[in-house]
Amino acid sequence: MLLNEGGRCSLTRFRQTASVYLPGCVLAAFLAFLVALGPVCHGLSHTKAAVDGPAIWTQRGINEITASLEDAYLRLSVDNHLRHLNEPLRAYCERLAARMPAESPGKYRARLNGYLAVILHVVAVTRVVRAMPALKAQDAANVNAWTAAVAATRKVAGQVGFLRKMVGAALGDPASHQATVALGAELADTILSMQDARQALRDVRP
Repeated sequence: MLLNEGGRCSLTRFRQTASVYLPGCVLAAFLAFLVALGPVCHGLSHTKAAVDGPAIWTQRGINEITASLEDAYLRLSVDNHLRHLNEPLRAYCERLAARMPAESPGKYRARLNGYLAVILHVVAVTRVVRAMPALKAQDAANVNAWTAAVAATRKVAGQVGFLRKMVGAALGDPASHQATVALGAELADTILSMQDARQALRDVRP
């Protein structure tokens, strides 16, 4: 068992057991993989009921997911130093979708794929939010906030396929105004969905 009595992942117990059976290099690689899952192990407290049904959240887990959304939102909407003062999000994303002046094809491809990578990370991190958890606080405000968070994270996950296609279309024909406008619009909608999820998760409780 990798879970202790409190439902947390126990690397010590795994290390003691697995060291008998696994070569050192294999054990080291697998332990590194488990360490990478640390935030999830600490954020979700799994009991048998939680494994069989909805996840049971801790406030720490909620805060970690919210922080990841905050970071991704800022990276896409503010921190890349490309947004003009008071520039509307839609216009900004349409500029992002187009090839910049003097930008090489390689840099353009890397930039668009970088935006996509940020969104894919959000989808991975929020996977556990896309189903309604078993809530301790059953008041209407908390249930409504969780419902909004689940809907927003599901929307982001559903938009990834469209974004992939639109990134491919823009890279295939950077001169196509139609392709870059479509990509910009979808990117803006995805960022807004991320913002909705972030704002909803700020208000939720376990």
